[in-house]
Amino acid sequence: MSIRDYGFSRRDIRGGSGTGDDVASEHFDEMIGSVELYMYRHPGRKIKGYGALKLQIEAAGCEVIHITDAPAPVGQKYETIRITNKGDQIPVPLLRRAHSWAHQRNLLHMFYKKG
Repeated sequence: MSIRDYGFSRRDIRGGSGTGDDVASEHFDEMIGSVELYMYRHPGRKIKGYGALKLQIEAAGCEVIHITDAPAPVGQKYETIRITNKGDQIPVPLLRRAHSWAHQRNLLHMFYKKG
């Protein structure tokens, strides 16, 4: 399955998820209760602050996995950053921090809730 199956064009994917706190706060309430957060980065783009984000999230007991060689729903060359709390809900402050971080860097992202 690909994000293109949902009607997103290649141009939409390249455009990212939008930057800024206004855009990030628009849909954050929908994310509360997430057990996994996925962020997608094209390998040609550098992302600043990943190390600090990873340290903060892991210090709170969550897991950060950087996957470089698995297929991503946004495209074959995209790398995946997966944040999980081992099946439990990601604490809201960490979720807010990671989500804001993704928007500041204009990274596409998806989240999953238990359901």
